[in-house]
Amino acid sequence: MFVPSGVNSAMITPFTKEGKVNEEVVRDWVEFLINRGINGLFPVSSIGEFIHLSREEAERLTAVVLEQAAGRVPVFPGVSAASTDIAVARAKAAEKMGCQAVVVMPPYYSPVSQGLVLKHYQKIASAINIGVVIYNIPSTTTPVSTDTFKELIKIRNIVALKDSSGDMKQILHCIDLAEEAGRTDFAVMTGWDDLLYPALCVGARGCVSGVSGILPEIIVGIYQQFQAGNKDEALKLQRSILPVLRTMASLQFPAGYKLALESRGFATGPLRQPVDEVDKYHYITIRKTLESQMAKLLGSGMLAGRGNRWS
Repeated sequence: MFVPSGVNSAMITPFTKEGKVNEEVVRDWVEFLINRGINGLFPVSSIGEFIHLSREEAERLTAVVLEQAAGRVPVFPGVSAASTDIAVARAKAAEKMGCQAVVVMPPYYSPVSQGLVLKHYQKIASAINIGVVIYNIPSTTTPVSTDTFKELIKIRNIVALKDSSGDMKQILHCIDLAEEAGRTDFAVMTGWDDLLYPALCVGARGCVSGVSGILPEIIVGIYQQFQAGNKDEALKLQRSILPVLRTMASLQFPAGYKLALESRGFATGPLRQPVDEVDKYHYITIRKTLESQMAKLLGSGMLAGRGNRWS
C-alpha cells in the first residue's frame, strides 16, 4: 500500500477570470512539479480552497491531476467534509478514480469529541482499500490528540499523518508512537514548510506542503541534502526560504501563495473565498518583494517573464 515520503505538494487551485478551475494551468503546473522532483501531489487541499469547490469541481480537478501525472507520481486528494458520510462518499470516488490515498481532516465547523474523531476515521478507512492520510490542522477543526492517534495507527490502511499544527512536540510524539506500535509502514509528514528540516531531524519522512509547489527546487533540495547527510546545507536551504514565507503570510491565506505562484509564471486567477481588499500599491509592493526574494533564491531567469521555467 502506498505510503507518502519525500516532498509532496499541497496544490493551489488555479481559476480562470470567470471563476472556473483552470485545467490548462493545472496540467502545466503538474509537469513543472514532476520535472523538479516532487514526490506526490495533493489536490483539493486547504491551500487549494477545497471548502469553496463543489463536489463535481473537486472530482474533476482530481481527475485532471491524475491524468496529467499519468502514474509518474502518486496523487492523493483531499476528501474532507463536515459530514462523515460525505467524506466516505468522496473517498470512495477517489478510490474509483485510481488515487493512491486520500487526505482527511476531522469533521469541521462544529467542535467534536476525540471519540467522534476516532469513529470518523474508522468509518472512512473501513469503506476503502486505499490509504488514508490523517490531516491534523487544529487551526480549522478539532485536533487529533496523541491518544486518538495511538488508536488510529492500529488501522492498517491509515498510512500517514500530515501534521499542520506547527507543534514539534506533537510530531515527535507521533513518530515515537508509530515506532512503538511497529508501524514501519507509517509516515509522519510535516505540513509546515518552515519545519521540514527540524521534522526530518526527529524522524519525519518528509512534507506535504504549499511552498513545495512554488519553490520545489528549494524544498526538494532541503530533503535531498538531508538524505545525503549534508545537514548544514539542508539547514542553510531551510533558512533561505523564511523571508519568502514571512512575505506570503502578510496577505490573507492563501492569497500570498497564489501571488508567489503567479511570479513563477502560472496564472492562478482570483480567490474563491472572501478576502480583504488589497490596494493596488500594496499588492505591487508585495509582489515586487516576493519576486526579489525568489530571484535571490533561484536566479532571476527562473521567474515569470524572465526565462524558461521548464529549464
